[in-house]
Amino acid sequence: MGIRDLQQKKRTRTLRGVAFPGIICNGGSYFLTELEVYEDGLIDCWGLVDQKLFQQKLDSGWVVTEVPEHESLHIHGVGVFEVLRAEWQHSPQSLASYVEDVIDTLNPTRVNLFDLRDKKYLSIKGARIAISEFGSRPRETWKYEDPEWPISGTVIGRTIRHFFQSDDVLRLVTIKVFGDETVRILGMREPIEKSFEELASDFSSRDRFRIPATGDHVIVDQIGAFTCGKVFAFASEIDLRNEIVDIHKTVSGKGSSVVLCKRAFEEYCADPTRKTREELRKAYESVPRHMRHFCGDQDSKDIPIRMILYGKNQIEHWSHYLVAKHLGQELPTIHVPEPKDER
Repeated sequence: MGIRDLQQKKRTRTLRGVAFPGIICNGGSYFLTELEVYEDGLIDCWGLVDQKLFQQKLDSGWVVTEVPEHESLHIHGVGVFEVLRAEWQHSPQSLASYVEDVIDTLNPTRVNLFDLRDKKYLSIKGARIAISEFGSRPRETWKYEDPEWPISGTVIGRTIRHFFQSDDVLRLVTIKVFGDETVRILGMREPIEKSFEELASDFSSRDRFRIPATGDHVIVDQIGAFTCGKVFAFASEIDLRNEIVDIHKTVSGKGSSVVLCKRAFEEYCADPTRKTREELRKAYESVPRHMRHFCGDQDSKDIPIRMILYGKNQIEHWSHYLVAKHLGQELPTIHVPEPKDER
């Protein structure tokens, strides 16, 4: 009997990994990211690579360890910050050694390490698969519950970045909010553990959390320190506070404001009435402003919702519309239903 004639089975394995701040240079712009290192030797630096390919990423300047003077560092969800008078913690050589040490810690015997052999693509059943896509895995923020081993549970969480005021400097921190009402703050000298209630109280005080201003000294743990020049914030401090509340609702099983808004949009489209429009309005305006573009699809973003709530002229803010107008092309349209009890 051949193997194809037998009952087919498969199993999954959880791979341990860690994440720490890193910088990607893409198109001449610098982006703060998390470099993820896993026990199988794969490293995610906006694409999965092995150690040899990671070294190539360092050599090519894709992964960098500093931002040149007067260039800007983009921090997702927070803002863009001009870098002045910087001191950097790593060189490319020391970062490569640090990644090597992390893999050794996760996998001391170095068994089952991935070796992509410098390939950029794999051929699977005639399909050309990019290495960065091969072996990609779901990632979640989580923590162990005691006991950690051999029988351990995990608590799932979500993260957000913000700046924490400490010793006359601002430290970029990663705030991890978990479903058990606890919070872990990373990026300080030592991790901070507290309850979500305590975090919410801290957020009400600008002495603890705030967006940097020009002239502020900023420390990014494991990256370096710099003085802020020009600052462009993606979100206000109030919006970031609302995002924290939204994350708490999500990990508590109540559903994120974006998900609830998408649901309200679907309900309005299925039954367009003044009542469902008002429900959509409440849901949309409950979403932190810097997250509202996630309420639609990748193409039209939240423009259809805005057209329903605030008028058809909201299409003039759609990127596709603006580009077509600039090029003198036929203007694109978006159809949204009107409330049937207003017709």
